Amino acid sequence: MGACFVIQCKNCSFDVKTDGPWQFYRDNDGTIQDYGHPCPVSEEASEHGIDGLYANMFCPQCGKISKVVLVEYEIPRESAFELWLHADEDIDGYLEQNPMKCARCGCEDLLLEPPEEDEKIICPECREGILSGELEWVS
Repeated sequence: MGACFVIQCKNCSFDVKTDGPWQFYRDNDGTIQDYGHPCPVSEEASEHGIDGLYANMFCPQCGKISKVVLVEYEIPRESAFELWLHADEDIDGYLEQNPMKCARCGCEDLLLEPPEEDEKIICPECREGILSGELEWVS
């Protein structure tokens, strides 16, 4: 199940939205395409199956959003139900061997959800405020 979060600075107007995890498939060129949630959005998606999950995650170092593959399956999953039964275990195992990194700066401390209250992450824009946030929606 995907969700969207807002991460914002308490000091300036900086805010970003993160979202995921989302199902994807790779097209014939190997490019990641949205599979749809919970059902395939196209005949092509349905024919390919679900190749994995991705999320749009925030990098607190450079302040940018990166599309990050959370898990990619050797054999595509045929249904969202099949995938979500073991998604957490699949993601943990995949990320142990393929750590997430910001596509722009290489930082490995990416955020999908807003920081916890005891985490003091400095705003990448004003360099003074502390980031916080909230859940915006769940699908």
